[in-house]
Amino acid sequence: MDTLTKICVVILVPLVLMACVVFVNLTACLTEARKEFAKQEQNVAQLQLQIRSFMQHGMSSSHNERMAKLERDLKAAQAKNAPDANTVEIVINGAVTAIKDDIIQLNIGSAQGVCKGMVMIVYRDTHFVGRVEITEVRADTSSGKLQDNQLEPRRGDKVTSGLQ
Repeated sequence: MDTLTKICVVILVPLVLMACVVFVNLTACLTEARKEFAKQEQNVAQLQLQIRSFMQHGMSSSHNERMAKLERDLKAAQAKNAPDANTVEIVINGAVTAIKDDIIQLNIGSAQGVCKGMVMIVYRDTHFVGRVEITEVRADTSSGKLQDNQLEPRRGDKVTSGLQ
């Protein structure tokens, strides 16, 4: 293999892997967003039914207060489901905090946007270490299974959800 081919392999293979990871992350987040959207649609439907019920049976002053609250809740649920034209993809960065066998713990969690099923890129300096598929998510930590590792992971290795 000539030098140019080696350079291309060293540069292109990690880039292709990173592109695959970004695609998998987007797919996982889209799946989670669709589930959340379906839940919110159910909430909207339930609120609409409650409003209709109140309107059919007449309202006392306590019902009027309840009606106003239901209308506020309905508007909030509809606003939550409305697409935001200013939405941008956020790249999530963190670090490896612990390793046991092929399970890696990270210092990022749901508060930073991590979702179960996401695939994060693990790297050290400019070297691709591997990927980690997130299997457990807590508020500020997460963990997952190491995949496709090229190097042994170390505490302090960096992780990212995508290219910047």
